[in-house]
Amino acid sequence: MRNAPKKWTGKIVAVTWLDPSGFINSDLSEVKLSPCVSIGRLICADAEKVILQTAKYDDSNVGDYTVIVRGCCVDFKLAV
Repeated sequence: MRNAPKKWTGKIVAVTWLDPSGFINSDLSEVKLSPCVSIGRLICADAEKVILQTAKYDDSNVGDYTVIVRGCCVDFKLAV
């Protein structure tokens, strides 16, 4: 699935994405994007970005978040 449905906001999701990577002193044949999977509570999924919450502190908006450039995302699945 290329887009997360809006009804998934607040749910735990697994986002498969391609991480831009740097290569130093490498053969061109080895240069590629690195596939990644990040899991967290879907906070935002708009045309620009996806925000996952991976930890939350107390009853505030303070926590740990991962923001992924939307163009890097290749798949969304419910994780739980």
